[in-house]
Amino acid sequence: MVGGDATTEGAGVAKRSSKAKRRDPNRRLIAPRNPAAFRPELGKDRLPAEQQLVDGWRISPHARIRLARSADIEAIAQLGKLAGAEDLEEEIADGLRRGVIAAALCAGLHGGREPFTQHIAQVGAEIGRSGADPTEMLLHATLVLVAEHSDAGVVGALIAYPPLRVIADLLDTVGKGNPKAQQAVLLSGATMISRIHILAVAEPWRRHRVGAALLDACHRIYAHCGYVITYGQMPPTRGLDVFYRRCGFTLLEPGEGFDAWIVFGIHTKIHPQPDERVFLKSKVPVDGLEGANEF
Repeated sequence: MVGGDATTEGAGVAKRSSKAKRRDPNRRLIAPRNPAAFRPELGKDRLPAEQQLVDGWRISPHARIRLARSADIEAIAQLGKLAGAEDLEEEIADGLRRGVIAAALCAGLHGGREPFTQHIAQVGAEIGRSGADPTEMLLHATLVLVAEHSDAGVVGALIAYPPLRVIADLLDTVGKGNPKAQQAVLLSGATMISRIHILAVAEPWRRHRVGAALLDACHRIYAHCGYVITYGQMPPTRGLDVFYRRCGFTLLEPGEGFDAWIVFGIHTKIHPQPDERVFLKSKVPVDGLEGANEF
C-alpha cells in the first residue's frame, strides 16, 4: 500500500459477446447505448447502510455503487493501469480475497464512530499479540468501491486508505523505544485521515458524474466514521482542477503541501509529488486555509 496516486476518468476496452457478458461477472467495458441517460442522482443526505454498501445502492436506474469483491480484482486492476497506476497492490487484492477490506468502515456505517474505532482497536490488539504486519489494520480501514452498470459491468473504481508512507515515517520519527507514541500514531492515522489513491472511470462513462458519485460515497463513508481529512494528489491534466472543485475539494497550488498536525498531534507536512496538486476536504482548518471544507 505504498503506490502513488492515479486520478483520471479512465479508458474503455473492447466489447464481448452477450454470452460472454452473462458468463463473466468482470466482463469488459462497453460503450453505453445512450450515455446521456446515465447521470447519477446524488442526494445530499444519502449514505448507504452497511448492507447497502456490500450489495450496492443505485445512483441511476441502471447503475449502482458497491463495495468491491474479489471477483472485481481484474476489472479494478485494468482501470487502474489505464489511469496510469501500476499493478493493483497485492495487499489490497489479498484483502479483497479475504474479505477484510472496509471491515471497520462497515462496522462504522452500522453504528458510527465508536464501533468503527472498536473494530480497529481489536485488530490492533490481535496484531500486537501475533506480531503480524501492522498494515493489516489499515486494510480494515481501506475503501475499494466500484461503479457497476447493469449492461456494461464495472465502469469505475475508487481506492482510498490511510496514508501508509506518512504513518511509516512518523513511526520512525517517534522511534521503537516509545511504543505508546507509536500506537497513538498508528491509531490516529488509521482512524482520522484517508488518501484517495485511485479514481478511474472508463472512457464511455466520463462526464456522466460517475467519478463524482464515487468521490461523494467515499468521503461520506469516511466522514460518518469520524475521519477529519480526505485528500489525494492530481496530475496537471486539463480539467481535473475544475472537476475536484465542483466536487467540493480545495486545491492547493502545485507542489504545496499541508500539515496534518490535527490528526497526529505532531507537525507532519504532507507534500505532493513534483508537479502534482493536493486536493482535500477537511472538517477543520488545515495549514491556515480559510473556510475549511466540510464533509
